[in-house]
Amino acid sequence: GFPAGTVFLPGGNVVDRLLEEAEDCDAGLIVMATAGHDGLMDALNGSTTEQVLRRAPCPVLSAPVPLGR
Repeated sequence: GFPAGTVFLPGGNVVDRLLEEAEDCDAGLIVMATAGHDGLMDALNGSTTEQVLRRAPCPVLSAPVPLGR
């Protein structure tokens, strides 16, 4: 198995906070659920997952959230 953890990241930009945490703990993988675009700002700036994929210091695994959840 692999060590895993869940981290609560209050305040600030979610992408910046996630990437800071990944660097601080020397993450080997970021796992994210995707739910599609969420409004005009995501369409213009890219979704949270897309921004993390572009800037992550390690591999990123993203999987869609099943419909109805």
